[in-house]
Amino acid sequence: QDVVLRVVREHKLAALGRMITLDAKLTPALIVGSVDKIRTIVDNLVSNAIKHSPRSGTIDIRLSIRDGFASLDVIDQGLGVDPGERQRIFDSFYQGRPPVDGRVKGSGLGLAIAREYALSHGGRIDVVDRADGKRGAHFRLLLPLATGATSALPAGQGMPAAQVTTVGGGQ
Repeated sequence: QDVVLRVVREHKLAALGRMITLDAKLTPALIVGSVDKIRTIVDNLVSNAIKHSPRSGTIDIRLSIRDGFASLDVIDQGLGVDPGERQRIFDSFYQGRPPVDGRVKGSGLGLAIAREYALSHGGRIDVVDRADGKRGAHFRLLLPLATGATSALPAGQGMPAAQVTTVGGGQ
């Protein structure tokens, strides 16, 4: 949760410049790993979402716990990822369709690095279909919870989920 909040704060100005709302709803999750590498993964997902989102769009960032994993979903309102590109976009130097507004494309390394870092932590990163059927990309990062993290506190006594809305919500 702390890493995601830090990345959201770091991207607040870029989002503001494009009038994009970053809507983060985060459930605390305890994982073991390199803070720098996990931050790099999250940073890549959020910066790509900003780059590919239309002006005045919203990016949903959700952190939840599912089946022994911390699940981070980053969902934008851009053009999305073509089904035929879903695996290739994680290849080094592969660049999919250009970002919205003709912005400069990246190097094609960010998602490849993100995948390697996720794998090195026993996790994975995927492009998944949007549950709401709307246009846009939906990336999901799964990282294993620390051993015993789900049983550390009795049910209902965990830390409250953080809800942060930046730009559109002014927080």
